[in-house]
Amino acid sequence: MQGLFAGLVLVMILAGCECRIGNISVDEATKFLDGNNSVVILDVRTLPEYSSGHIPGARCIPIDMLTARLGELDAEKLTIVYCKPGCNRSQRACQILKANGFKQVKNMNGGIDAWLKMGGRVDGAATETTMCPGWVLGHGCED
Repeated sequence: MQGLFAGLVLVMILAGCECRIGNISVDEATKFLDGNNSVVILDVRTLPEYSSGHIPGARCIPIDMLTARLGELDAEKLTIVYCKPGCNRSQRACQILKANGFKQVKNMNGGIDAWLKMGGRVDGAATETTMCPGWVLGHGCED
């Protein structure tokens, strides 16, 4: 019976992918980020993932290095955390930050995937690869 319950909880967590420490939608995050220097956007993906495309101005501290690098962040600023789908890594990062005295921590639901789907701008290689070549040339896409 305990195994069934644990399995059910795991399925619910994976299906929901919601951080219990304050969620923020991509739309809300955009409003906070527009010209606001008192907000930190934290990408907790790996360096290769970050290099492939990230939210402009985002700090990259991979989740496995976060505890060791907390001193690089300002605990007084609002910190918006994201990963690829806005799920496991960003949830853990929220928990780590909260446990270390960060008061204003938000998980960006949907992560970079939702950001891109919304049409958000990215820095890095993804700016060249996410657009259809026809659009880059000003012709539009046939498909």
